[in-house]
Amino acid sequence: MAEMKLSMARFYKHFEKFVCAYAGLYILANIVLFICKLRFRAWFTYLSLAIIFLGICICVTVNTFRIYKKLVRYLLLIGFLAIYLSISFVALPVLFTVVGYENIAQIDDTKYSVVTRDFLDTDKYYYEYKNFLVSSQILRIHEFYTTGDEPLYTEIFDEDGNEVDTIYAPGG
Repeated sequence: MAEMKLSMARFYKHFEKFVCAYAGLYILANIVLFICKLRFRAWFTYLSLAIIFLGICICVTVNTFRIYKKLVRYLLLIGFLAIYLSISFVALPVLFTVVGYENIAQIDDTKYSVVTRDFLDTDKYYYEYKNFLVSSQILRIHEFYTTGDEPLYTEIFDEDGNEVDTIYAPGG
C-alpha cells in the first residue's frame, strides 16, 4: 500500500510538470507562430485549452486532498467543483463564440481555413490553409451574413492583409 502511494506521488509530481510544460510550450508556440504570421487551427486551440484546464483542475483537486482537516477539505472540494462547473458552462459558450468553429473551403484553386463566428450575425473569416495544424494569420476574405445563404458584403484582402475590394450583395 505504501509502495502504491509512493508511485502515485511520483506520477502526480510528473503530471504537474507535464501540465506546466504543456502550457508553457503552447504559449511559446503561439508567440513563434504570431511572429511568423501563422496561427493554430481552432481544433488544436480547443484541445490545448482543454488539456491545460483539466490539468489545472486535477492538480488543484489533488492538492486539496492533502489537507488534513476533513471539513476544510470537503468545503474546498465543493467550492472548486462549483467553480469548475460554472467555468465550464460559461467559458465553453464564450470560447465557441470568440474562437468560432473552423472548416476547410476551396475557392479558385486556393485552400482556405474558414473560421465562422455566430453571434447575432454570422462572420466568416478566410485564412490561407497551411496544414492540418496551422493556417495563415493574415485575413484574405471576410464575409458578413445577417440572414440567408448569401453574404451581405464580402471584403477581399491582399497577401499583406490590406483591403483590396468590397463586394456588396444586390440591394445591400
